[in-house]
Amino acid sequence: MNSPRKPLLLIVEDEAIVAMELEARMTQLNYRVAGPAATCEAALKLAGAERPDLVLTDIRLAGSRDGIDVAHELRTRYCVPAVFLSAHADPATVRRALKSEPYGYLTKPFREQELHATIEVALQRHRLEGERKRGLGGCCNAAAGTEKPS
Repeated sequence: MNSPRKPLLLIVEDEAIVAMELEARMTQLNYRVAGPAATCEAALKLAGAERPDLVLTDIRLAGSRDGIDVAHELRTRYCVPAVFLSAHADPATVRRALKSEPYGYLTKPFREQELHATIEVALQRHRLEGERKRGLGGCCNAAAGTEKPS
């Protein structure tokens, strides 16, 4: 009997120690992990190759583009939902982040239980929206391995 496929999470974090800790936590929680990617460009390349089920991204990243850019690009190109993990929760940052339609926003430091619950809710929401949208020929055809038509 086949067990269900473990969800694949893409970690986008430019602080190596934080990324390694997050990867270890996700593995302990029985998720597969892609990354980490430290820049927007690296995240987009990795997502194109790996097709993750969900991205966990910091907002402040190395390079000229940030985690909000990552979330927007991944949602547009591959219909991959994002959860933000950030120490920044000022109103301007949150307003800008909301434009990328995230599936969650946790402020650092967060508890593992909060992160796990947020991931599970995001994955379930994405599955349900994908089922509904696939029936309508919408965005989440990307979840089946094809990009959204331009």
